[in-house]
Order: sequence, then C-alpha cells, then structure tokens
Amino acid sequence: MKKFGIISGQIILMMIGYIVISQISGMLSGSVKLFVLTKEQELAAAKSLVLVSFFFSSLMIYICRRSNWFGVKLFLAIFCLYFGITVFLTQIESYLFLDQLVRILPKGSLHILVLNNTISAVLFSFLSVLISGKWKKSAINENVKIFEIQSVEMIIKVITLGIIYYFIYTLFGKFVMVPIAGHYAFTSYYGELRLPQWFLFFQIGRGMVWVLIALPILSMLKGNKLEKAIVIGLSFAILMGFNLLIPLPFMPEKIRIAHFVEVSTSNFIFGVIVVYVMYWKVLVRTKKEKTSTEKD
Repeated sequence: MKKFGIISGQIILMMIGYIVISQISGMLSGSVKLFVLTKEQELAAAKSLVLVSFFFSSLMIYICRRSNWFGVKLFLAIFCLYFGITVFLTQIESYLFLDQLVRILPKGSLHILVLNNTISAVLFSFLSVLISGKWKKSAINENVKIFEIQSVEMIIKVITLGIIYYFIYTLFGKFVMVPIAGHYAFTSYYGELRLPQWFLFFQIGRGMVWVLIALPILSMLKGNKLEKAIVIGLSFAILMGFNLLIPLPFMPEKIRIAHFVEVSTSNFIFGVIVVYVMYWKVLVRTKKEKTSTEKD
C-alpha cells in the first residue's frame, strides 16, 4: 500500500510537471502564438492535456522505476526515447509531407514546433529521473541480466525490422486509417498528397531508427521478455500517438481520431515485434551489479 502511494504521488507530480513544462516550452518557443483557439477549443485542449499527461507520466515513472540505470545515463536513455519519438521520428515525416502541411500550418511553424518539443523533451526527461528517485545510485547488489548480441546479427535484425515497419505502416494506413476516417474525409484532407519515389526506403530507414531508439530501454529494463515487449510497445504507442487525443485546429476530428487509432495500434504491435525479434536466438547473461533498493 505504501509503495502504491509513493508511485501515485510520483505520477501526480509528473503530471503537474508535464503541464507546467508544456506551458514553459510553449512560451519559450513561441508555439503558444501559432494558433488562435476559441474558448471551447481551449477547454477541450486543457482536458485532453490532463489525460495525455497521465499516460506520459505513468509511462516514464514505470520505465525509470524498472530501470537498472541511474543518473545521467538513465536521463540520456529517457531523452533519446522521448526526443527520438516525439520530435525526430515525428518531424522528419512532417518535413517529408511539407508541401501538404504548408496548406494547413502557419509559415515557419514546423521549426517552432521542433524547438517546443525539444525543450519539453529535455525538461521532462530530467524530471522523470528526478521524481522517480533514480538520479543517485543505491548500494544494494542484485543480479542484472545483460543483453548481448553480435554486431552482424544486430545489423540484420535492424534492417529486417525496418522492412517489417514499412509493411505495418502501409497496412494500417490502408486498412485502419482510411476506413475509420472515411474515404471522403481522407481524400479531402490528404487528396493533394504526393509521395516521393524513395518513400519505401524512407519508411524502412524510419523503422530502423525506431529500433535503435528502443535498444537502450531494452537493455536497461528489468523483467522478462513479455514485460519488456509490453513496455516498448506502450512507449511507441503513447509517445507517438497519444498527443492526437488533444484537438488540433489544423486537423479535422475524423482524421485525428482515425490517425490516433492507426498510430497507437500499429506502433504498439511494432514495439512488441521489435522485442521478440531482438531476443530471438540472443545471449542473455547475468551480472552482479548495484541497483535500486526497491522490491520488484
């Protein structure tokens, strides 16, 4: 019961921190001035922000508490995860579809959003490690499982997963996104979208980046393969998809909801696949190491 109270308190503090950080990064980057919202839109966005903050905060607290890493090393791993998904993987696709976005976003807004999310990533990652109590290493010894894989095998698996990502991305776009949004709504919003000839290789490369982002988390997490698969899957789903729970002035609701379902489900499935592929025929050895005092 005491442990539940501590974790609940940490999540609440993280939620408050997330909302405050969102406001600070918005003011520093100037993103708060990008869109003019009505009172109803502001209220809906505020309610959704609280919900999103709960999912983000719960995820980060869980990852940090279940980590074998501490301090700066843990901060860098959390930052790579958070920044890699919410900024890098999101915005490189935004720049690919720049011709589409210039019709619906204010001029120069992408650069502002990148700055906004980068500031959030730094502050939120630091806060996650601090509030979870993992900034300093404790002095209790326990057996830690070390994930080992040969470099050639790693390259093969990363490329294979990149190809798998492309097929998941394509299938979920066609059979989940379009049916939920409706053909008319989809074509009205994306009708002028033109994909470059190298789009296949772009998405395979993007899938490979997803895998590389997951590797530090996979290495530092305690628990068995199933637990790690669920955590990586939820990390991919929440960090990439759950911001779509917040109403967007430039995206119709049908498109936003359909995109939320598509992104969240496809990325969760891909995250689970990543763990099982990376663990396939891999050596896991045990090492005696100082780690957290809490019981898992």
